[in-house]
Amino acid sequence: AVAMSGVGQPDVTPLIYRQVGSDGRVKSSEIVYETADGNGSLEDPRVLRLADGRLFIGLTALTKLGEDWIPHPAIAVTSNEQLASGLREHMIISNLGRGDQTTPIGENLNGKNTTYISETTVMFRPEGPKNNHRLRVFGFKDGQASLQQDDIELPDNIPWATFRTGTTMPPVWLNDREAIFPIHGISIDQNGKDAYSIGSARLVRSEDGILSIDSISQEPLIYPDLFDGLVGTEEVELHPKEKNSVYCVSGSPVFDSSGNVQAVEMSVSRGDMHTFKVTASKAKLTRGWPSSEQVTPEQTLPEAA
Repeated sequence: AVAMSGVGQPDVTPLIYRQVGSDGRVKSSEIVYETADGNGSLEDPRVLRLADGRLFIGLTALTKLGEDWIPHPAIAVTSNEQLASGLREHMIISNLGRGDQTTPIGENLNGKNTTYISETTVMFRPEGPKNNHRLRVFGFKDGQASLQQDDIELPDNIPWATFRTGTTMPPVWLNDREAIFPIHGISIDQNGKDAYSIGSARLVRSEDGILSIDSISQEPLIYPDLFDGLVGTEEVELHPKEKNSVYCVSGSPVFDSSGNVQAVEMSVSRGDMHTFKVTASKAKLTRGWPSSEQVTPEQTLPEAA
């Protein structure tokens, strides 16, 4: 059941865990989180399987304040077995520590789309119009969250993301310094609807651990029209008059026989009710990236006559 809300308000829904077989068919489907009073919700799950087999799930926790829904970053670290019996343990990030001090969460620290970056680093988009092209990074260790660096500012002139950007799946690290980072973008189409797309960004880690994004694809890789003939807008959108959407909620790298990333396989939802598996090659995801190769002279040549 879906408690549909008005424009700009969340649709409060249960969080459902499904197991899918190798044939693509759903083997089991269980509600793992649902608030009894309807005053809270968990949404936007972004899932990564850790090296030890546990699942790291970035979430948006929605809490009701009067007539308004307030989003907060949230994190769950669990396993398939625990998740199948219900998502009981999760942490809502209500404050970020800075050294020995604690910074209460405020207007600029409310946010959504919590996404795993590394074992100690998490990212989300702060709430508010001035944060539409901004991502915030915080450290997460032993159940504690602390502000880790200044915000990452993204350009607002990417054609498919002029209104807003946001995170998708965790980044795919190609080496210690750079990663493929699929991102969401929203623009406003000619009918005034929110038009969602998914593109690719290059996430870079500096020598002192600071994260930045220095390249974003000028064209979207995944967009609603890509699914024409497979599903229709009216079939998959809860609010077809307000938006035309695609969401990436999880994904994983595809390796070649030498252990190099060959492609990224993404779970992409077309609208609110239909999910596809979409695979994009590394070549397509990294097209236009700055070259990391250094050009250096190898030997002295005699002067030209």
